[in-house]
Amino acid sequence: METTAEDGRPRATAVVLTELALEYDAVRARLESWEDLRSSGGTRFEVGEFEGAHVDWHVCVAEIGPGNEDAAVETDRAISEFDPDVILFVGVAGGFKDDLKHGDVVVVEKVYSYAGGKAAEEFYPRPEAFSTLRSLGQLVETVRRGRWLVADDTGEFPDQPDVQFKPIAAGPNVITSKRSEVAERIKRHYNDTVAVDMESAGMYRVAQRYAGLPALAVRGISDLLDDKTAEADADRQPKAAWHAAALRSRCSMPWTQTT
Repeated sequence: METTAEDGRPRATAVVLTELALEYDAVRARLESWEDLRSSGGTRFEVGEFEGAHVDWHVCVAEIGPGNEDAAVETDRAISEFDPDVILFVGVAGGFKDDLKHGDVVVVEKVYSYAGGKAAEEFYPRPEAFSTLRSLGQLVETVRRGRWLVADDTGEFPDQPDVQFKPIAAGPNVITSKRSEVAERIKRHYNDTVAVDMESAGMYRVAQRYAGLPALAVRGISDLLDDKTAEADADRQPKAAWHAAALRSRCSMPWTQTT
């Protein structure tokens, strides 16, 4: 983390990865003075500024598509390219627990990579899990207790969705039923999972190889698995992504206090 010459405020760099264009748009909408940049690995980023409550952020955001493998590759490239103070994945996810509602936000306490295992006469999971730094989790808890969803264009504050700091599971499957074989496996072996996505494990796996680099996934709930359809996604995903991006933008305290 650096200090700006103009006013002495801390200045930090954040990389924000997204899967979908609507997630990318929700993050980018909070940036100022942005410019296009193509990394040495060929990935297109938009780089902009964000004035946080305590830190001035230099934010590098990219849309990278689905999958843990691509997330891992892009995470490694982005860390090498930008040397960030923090790396995040911001987007939508499917809710796995009955107490979640559309538009709620899940911040990842721990992510399970559920695809690994041994396939014999039956499937034997070989769990792999990655945890968010405890101090970073405490920052999330502080933010969610306050007013983090800003007023809309009319000056009115919308109803603030619930935020859970809980485990999620990430794998290669688009899950559209809680009765599917994959969902049953997650329920059986990773029972504290509250949501599912396809990228967070890849990001965490690589980020944790860089000692001391904070990583965080923030996910808005766009479906509850059984109600996932193309039509419903078109309606609910933008709002879920907007909520995730809004919460991420409020986590702007000095990262040196969380590591």
